[in-house]
Amino acid sequence: MGQALIDAVKHNPDVSQGSLLDRGDDLSLELEKFDVLVDFTRPEATIEYLSICQGAGKGMVIGTTGFSNDELRLIDKAAKVIPIVFAPNMSVGVNLTLKLLET
Repeated sequence: MGQALIDAVKHNPDVSQGSLLDRGDDLSLELEKFDVLVDFTRPEATIEYLSICQGAGKGMVIGTTGFSNDELRLIDKAAKVIPIVFAPNMSVGVNLTLKLLET
């Protein structure tokens, strides 16, 4: 999934990849490199990233699945402050992201 998104960005001259993170990397050190975080990780990482993005005013595309009700409430609350596209079905999330990259 991640590779498909990377390839889509490489082939679209209207968007750029600001940063690429691996597990254990510190998102707060990358904030100046991107406008929107595209996240297909795990719920605990997404919630951590959500807090960082909210504090920095960065939008998110969330394709992660498996959130608890409390975590879903945190996402809903953050969506009132920052732009969030929440599509936990990965096939829908990938297609939506690819479609956004087309525009």
